[in-house]
Amino acid sequence: MDNLSSSINAYVSHDSIFARPVRIAILDSGFDLKNPSFKDPRIRAARSFAHGTEADHVQDEIGHGTHALGLLRSAAPCADIYVARVAQGETLDPNTYDDIAKVRTCPHAELSEPS
Repeated sequence: MDNLSSSINAYVSHDSIFARPVRIAILDSGFDLKNPSFKDPRIRAARSFAHGTEADHVQDEIGHGTHALGLLRSAAPCADIYVARVAQGETLDPNTYDDIAKVRTCPHAELSEPS
């Protein structure tokens, strides 16, 4: 991770008055709401798009999304992060592709703040 960060830092200005945060959406299995390190103001919103779940059920049940989010937080320290839960298990089911399509068409305003 340090090698990645050092190779990027030469090309990124964190002090620019014109800089706006990059917005990154992570489409995965959600994230662990109980993990105190994810009480991060950079996580702007989270929503479940997974078939058969409520929009506010973003709890990661397999750990993959939580791990990916941790890596993203390290690699993109200035990014605004949006979490879309599209997977419920370790394998994707036939509904997953439709769930991903729902994320693409969701207006930003419909994403809810994480609990």
